[in-house]
Amino acid sequence: MRLAATASLLALALIAAVPARAAWAPDGNPLCRAPGSQYASDAVPTPSGGAIVFFSDGRIGAQCVGPDGSIAAGWGTDGNPISHSTGSSINPHAAPDGAGGAFVVWEDNRTDVADLYAQHVLASGAIDPSWPPTDLPVAVGPFNQYTHAVAADGAGGALVVWQDDRNAVGVTNLDIYAQRLGPGGASLWTPNGVAVCIESGDQWRPKVIGDGLGGAYLAWEDERSGHPIVYAQHLTAAGGVAPGWPPSGIQVGDPGPIGAEHDPSLAPDGAGGVLIAWTGSKNNAVYHPFVQRLGPAGAPAPGWPAIGAQLCDLLQTQDQVRVVSDRTGGAIVVWHDFRDVQNPVLSFHIYAQRVNAVGARQWTLNGVPVCVAPGTQESPAAVSDDQGGVVVAWQDSRAGADASDIYALRLLPNGQRAPAWDLDGTALCTQPGAQNVPVIVPDGLSGAIVAWTDSRPVPRFQAPDIWATRTPDDIVVPVQVSLVNAAALPDRVVLAWQVPTSGVSANVWRRTGNEAWTVIGTRVSGGDGRLTFEDRDVRPGGSYEYRLGLMQEGGEAFAGNARVTMPGAPGLSLAGARPNPAAGELALDFTLPDAAPATLELLDLAGRVLEARAVGDLGAGRHVVRMGAAATPRPGLYYIRLTRAGRSISARAAVLR
Repeated sequence: MRLAATASLLALALIAAVPARAAWAPDGNPLCRAPGSQYASDAVPTPSGGAIVFFSDGRIGAQCVGPDGSIAAGWGTDGNPISHSTGSSINPHAAPDGAGGAFVVWEDNRTDVADLYAQHVLASGAIDPSWPPTDLPVAVGPFNQYTHAVAADGAGGALVVWQDDRNAVGVTNLDIYAQRLGPGGASLWTPNGVAVCIESGDQWRPKVIGDGLGGAYLAWEDERSGHPIVYAQHLTAAGGVAPGWPPSGIQVGDPGPIGAEHDPSLAPDGAGGVLIAWTGSKNNAVYHPFVQRLGPAGAPAPGWPAIGAQLCDLLQTQDQVRVVSDRTGGAIVVWHDFRDVQNPVLSFHIYAQRVNAVGARQWTLNGVPVCVAPGTQESPAAVSDDQGGVVVAWQDSRAGADASDIYALRLLPNGQRAPAWDLDGTALCTQPGAQNVPVIVPDGLSGAIVAWTDSRPVPRFQAPDIWATRTPDDIVVPVQVSLVNAAALPDRVVLAWQVPTSGVSANVWRRTGNEAWTVIGTRVSGGDGRLTFEDRDVRPGGSYEYRLGLMQEGGEAFAGNARVTMPGAPGLSLAGARPNPAAGELALDFTLPDAAPATLELLDLAGRVLEARAVGDLGAGRHVVRMGAAATPRPGLYYIRLTRAGRSISARAAVLR
């Protein structure tokens, strides 16, 4: 049994929960200052609160920076090389692997104008030895794949989506394709990708997030009707279209016969569905931000308008939308806004709006200002602050039209600026020269790590490099909390915290790897100030992180972090349906020890097989797959059987109306 637990001791005198960051320098730390020019493209968070930042300079490189600003062990001063192309490699996009490393996919011309290749970099900085040493081809051939996006699949692998011109024969005809990559370095779906949408006209600029079950939610711009409209699709873990979704996707909004929609942005809704934000126009001239919440079967969530919730209706354009979850089923959307028509210089600023779980606006009618400083603010990037609010970073020219700096701001769940932040944003880097296009990841507390492409004159004379810094963390915990026990037993995790008094209510939060935090229970301290919790939804060999959430003004404050690793490697197990009873289709939870052939079956009480699926290629670890769509199970009892290497285990499941 292995156990790692970190006690959070927080002072009664309202001491801010801010880790030391003595290694962070004013205006940021260099992540790569190698010869040539480097351009930041993406970043993923690490379990420790740091980040892996990906960049390109004709090849793909990455650097891992810790929460204190130090370079992680195993990573070079200028980062580690990732790609092995004999040609040019550009535009890396990445997803966390859940174990401190990342999957990264890029555009590569080693054999064609633009193909997609991938690699798996471990937390140690080494390339995964189980992956092809010259990179994994994701989509290659006599056609071009580019403008891709990547997300974690929730099962130790990655999801990739891209625009593809393989079906263009003498005409422009971009389509959308997707692939799922297994943790062992193999493509799990059709070689060179499954067709997501091959309708007439162009489909382009796709985005993707995982659905939590190994499948994917996707959105893209679609011109099948002659003008761009945002469409969405839901793929299962096997790469097929999820039940309830049309084969070529769902039209998300409605811009009318001459309007247009652009730039979809995705976030999980926390309940198995997806939040999709975009900018749209009825007249193809003035654009406004919209957001929609779709359930797993493709229908808008209850209360949401069929065409999405419009967030601003002024007579000026809003674009560059970004969406994050507010943790309660709603969304916070950030955008680039041109309402400042009184400014003698054309200026765009940054605004934001929150909608609740039924799509109703929660803040000022047309959004709250994030930054309305002089000059123009561009390229907003946003992440959840893990407290129900949002952290936004952007490129800022308030110092002059020939300069651009990096600023950031945190908004609380009520739309107010967080106390430790400056009006119109806290400066992260104001060095001479240009600092452009920030990429952002959450730091696990209330802030973020922000990286950017930096052309400061010293020491590189304007040749761009990669720099990063960490934003303030300003969460204050009003009581002293200490972790006194975190034990991994064979079938459960037992936790105990000490607070000063009885009657203190707190949410218990949990996450696995880099997955989102979720509430798994609420507890109240007893007469001795002890607060205890048992988590039985655990798996052999699984690693889990826990914390307490205590309510305070402006949101929820967190303390008492504990990390626990369960004993034993993954074995063959069948947890059954989750939830159980279920309504209609079943989500079946099981664990495999390896990638050997295995079969999952759904049977009626007479022993007749209603549906069977080969699941061995999902590999070692815990998996959740949906079954029952083909069998359309009626209300009643059913058996689930998992068979591997001559051994079968079974469980029962109930289906309700």
